[in-house]
Amino acid sequence: MPPVGKEASPTPVVATGANSATAKVSPVSDSSRTKPFSEDRPVAIDSDRLSYTQQGQVTVFQGHVRVQQETTRLDAPYLEVRSQDGQAVARQGIRLVDHTRGITVTAQEMEYKENLSHAQVRGKVKVYSHDDQNQALLVQSGQLEWDAQGKDIKAREKVKVTYRGATATAEAMDYAQTAQVVEMTSPKAGDARPRIEQNGDIITGDKIILKIKERAYQARGQARADVYPKEKNTGAGFQPVKEKP
Repeated sequence: MPPVGKEASPTPVVATGANSATAKVSPVSDSSRTKPFSEDRPVAIDSDRLSYTQQGQVTVFQGHVRVQQETTRLDAPYLEVRSQDGQAVARQGIRLVDHTRGITVTAQEMEYKENLSHAQVRGKVKVYSHDDQNQALLVQSGQLEWDAQGKDIKAREKVKVTYRGATATAEAMDYAQTAQVVEMTSPKAGDARPRIEQNGDIITGDKIILKIKERAYQARGQARADVYPKEKNTGAGFQPVKEKP
């Protein structure tokens, strides 16, 4: 992103904040395509240091990077934007808050298209959201991928879902946000079978389905329940349901 009113230089252009102030970039024209969220809405990017290289059209933001666009905000120590293909990558620990989609994401790294239509998140991933009764839903995994248009989330590597006192674990998770249905599987041979633990009971199966709206779950394929005596079952979490004939 060359300085406004000047020709692009073949050498890197560097801007730094003076006296700990931040360098602020707000794209306003087609020639400055640092738009990590959307093509048609203004973006403000704050950082301690900014550098641009004409070769590859790469803009790098470093130090207390904050990207803000309407109700979406991204914080990271490092952000790299490639204007040619609209790809961006944030590293060294990221936090994304999307109030429109109602999620907060933390991870080590996130690679995404500039309008966030598709993103891949890696390293100690945590996704926080809430149901229609403002009950917290937490997803943890090694990597995660989402499609904003289809509102689908796919998590892989030691997936753990915590919701209403229940904990479900598996190696893979597919979450349809519109339907609020979570499917948990362990597709590779040798992986631990999906399981859900609640009130001391353990349910396993080849597939665990969590129905957020109904606050219910299903276990399919060699389903097994290990139920332990207890003084009182509060019934606060998921409830098992039978499949319809």
